[in-house]
Amino acid sequence: MSDDSSQNDLSPPETPALPAEKRSRTPAAARPQTTPKKSVRKSSKSSKKELPMAEDKPKSFEEAAQETVKAAEETVRAAEATLRDKVKDVQEKARTKAKEVVEDVQEQLEDTPFDEFIEHQRKAVTEAGKALESLIPKGFREHGEAAVKEAVEGYRRLFNNIIDQVVSTIEKVKVEETAEAPEGDKKAKSK
Repeated sequence: MSDDSSQNDLSPPETPALPAEKRSRTPAAARPQTTPKKSVRKSSKSSKKELPMAEDKPKSFEEAAQETVKAAEETVRAAEATLRDKVKDVQEKARTKAKEVVEDVQEQLEDTPFDEFIEHQRKAVTEAGKALESLIPKGFREHGEAAVKEAVEGYRRLFNNIIDQVVSTIEKVKVEETAEAPEGDKKAKSK
């Protein structure tokens, strides 16, 4: 890496290794403990609050935890609001696209002039039928419908009887043929 990129690195600068004769031979437990330097730091997070200095009253663990929880809740609320906005945008885009698709389909499904002509003719015939029906008195229509039903019933029975007679005639012919067949076989064998 170049020297410029090492300056941008947030890790502490490397200290050169001491020669063996200058290194302490005392175990770490026997060395005197040094207190860390008290300084004011700024958080790398979005909130730029200063940490308490040595003179300030230190916060208890519970207070620090509560502040952390509050900060986390605020972060969650902000993220939730952002997500809601994004969802609304996506929904609006989907609605717009759906409307465009529906309009395109409707344009494609529009009737041709000939289809419109056929539809108008169909309506005209329906309305003409209603006009003729309104000319006929109600009692005449009721009795006329009853007469048509009776006529249809009469023809139905007539055709059913004819079909029954044809079926019975065919069965009689089959029975006679089966009865004659053995006699015919005997005559053919005796000759």
